[in-house]
Amino acid sequence: MIYHIAALEDWLEAIDNGIYFCESLESEGFIHCSSFEQVIPVANRFYQGRKDLLLLAIDEKEVNSPVKFDQVPDSKEKFPHVYGPIDSIAIKRAVPFPPDDSGNFSLPSLFLTPAWWQQKPLEEFTQQEWESVCDGCARCCLYKLQDIDTDELFYTDVACRFLDLNACRCTDYLHRHEIMPTCIILTPQNLSEIQWMPATCAYRMLYEGRDLAWWHPLNSGDQQSTSIAGVTIDSFAVSENDIDMDNLQDNVQDWIDFV
Repeated sequence: MIYHIAALEDWLEAIDNGIYFCESLESEGFIHCSSFEQVIPVANRFYQGRKDLLLLAIDEKEVNSPVKFDQVPDSKEKFPHVYGPIDSIAIKRAVPFPPDDSGNFSLPSLFLTPAWWQQKPLEEFTQQEWESVCDGCARCCLYKLQDIDTDELFYTDVACRFLDLNACRCTDYLHRHEIMPTCIILTPQNLSEIQWMPATCAYRMLYEGRDLAWWHPLNSGDQQSTSIAGVTIDSFAVSENDIDMDNLQDNVQDWIDFV
């Protein structure tokens, strides 16, 4: 994990755009980052007293842009630099980073202790913990078509008729499999068998050893953050009640590439 001190204005733009970038990317060719140990010395040297900051935790393995550890002037240490924009899925925490009364910084408590979902395997989650992993994106509720020859997967913009499109919630969640037999109930045991789960799916991310994204309500503390980040399907999906399901292929959307 690497860390970046972000201005609130840049972060708000990232929420709108789905990618993070800042002025240094244009002026210097990269985004300045730090290791965990480097965060506080950097903050106190360059940002003392600023009250418009957030601290971003970034999984460098999920950053599509090149990440390099470079020597910098006036330091014997190498610092991580990201040579391009950062996809929002790689950002795992976005936490307010205010100074104390003297203008100095200390690490937010959220960065000092691993989250509960990082401390045990999926098989040990209680039912309540398991349910809380769902971020409510409803991407798994979209109909998908698969080529029988190539196994290629195609997403449509058509959602299950039992999905409330405004809330992105099933209208009969407890009985979802009974009323819709093709609806698969996720368990820790069958995750490895389901190849079409979106790359942003919180269950898939944890199964693959990745951390939850910043927009997940467990990280943000805000039930609306998944929608604010533009990850939910409510902005484009249509209900199967409103289309001809015999011609579902007409609703394949090439721009949808969740996997």
